Amino acid sequence: MEKYGTYKLPDGFMNEEVRDEFVVTSDRKKIWAVELQLLNELLRVCDKHNIRVYVYAGTLLGAVRHGGFIPWDDDADVCLLHDDYVKLCEVATTEFKDPYFFQNALTDRKYFFRYARLRKSDTTGLIIGQESPDYNNGIFLDVFILNGLTDNKFLLKKQLFEMKITWKLCRAYIADLSQKSFYKRPFIWFAQFVEKILFKYEWLVELNSKVQGRYDYSAKKVALMTHGKKMMSKYWCAKEDFGEPDYMQFENLMVPVPSNYKTFLNNAYGDYMEFPPLEERGKWHDNVIVFAPDIPYKEYLLKNRKGN
Repeated sequence: MEKYGTYKLPDGFMNEEVRDEFVVTSDRKKIWAVELQLLNELLRVCDKHNIRVYVYAGTLLGAVRHGGFIPWDDDADVCLLHDDYVKLCEVATTEFKDPYFFQNALTDRKYFFRYARLRKSDTTGLIIGQESPDYNNGIFLDVFILNGLTDNKFLLKKQLFEMKITWKLCRAYIADLSQKSFYKRPFIWFAQFVEKILFKYEWLVELNSKVQGRYDYSAKKVALMTHGKKMMSKYWCAKEDFGEPDYMQFENLMVPVPSNYKTFLNNAYGDYMEFPPLEERGKWHDNVIVFAPDIPYKEYLLKNRKGN
């Protein structure tokens, strides 16, 4: 097993194979290979700086149920509590060297999401609708932030409303007018004009983060607050479950998992050991992401703009 040094794929990893009645093609293996490199690199940095990080969502489910990737999955996810995320941001610019790029709302102003991604810039993981060479579109590892989830329904409703407003302000600030409809452009232009007089972009990003993390220290639960109420209601767990991690095999890596991972997986997926029907497997990112592991995203975009 590798322990976050220079990553090496297992012998024969790239060969097509059948896993759990699903054909994993060599093309899918190429995507997985990049994501394993990204995961190893992130774990290396977190291990070096004593930052607690855990595999999350489908990657956690894959570790528990398959000992690696869910055969029909094509992405990878980790999560951190807010304080550890702040530590990661502090070391990211010096630790992640090209072709790795730590992407968040401050390192890539064309990107505004309320979480981060670790990208590999010499590949393409193009999210449909974000076809800009000024926006890093390498294959990515999602780095999610877990924030405190209050049990007070009124306070939660107020928090979600304020998160929505600050999110819209940040998105408007950096919006590309050329990508907006003719009718929306005057409103967005006016919003940008007013915002840039009153605020700095960095201040708005920090404000959004503060609203998002308002109950980090008082709440007994943590949740994925960045994806709306529906996801938040499923992707939650007790804060105490994200202490000292346990470790599980994920392909040829040993990855950190929450100590009480069963509770999280039950909340998120119900009977998580049950497989989806055959006809539903492999459709998660259809018409959402274009993967091209062998070509840098800028080159991919240039070729496609030329119609090649």
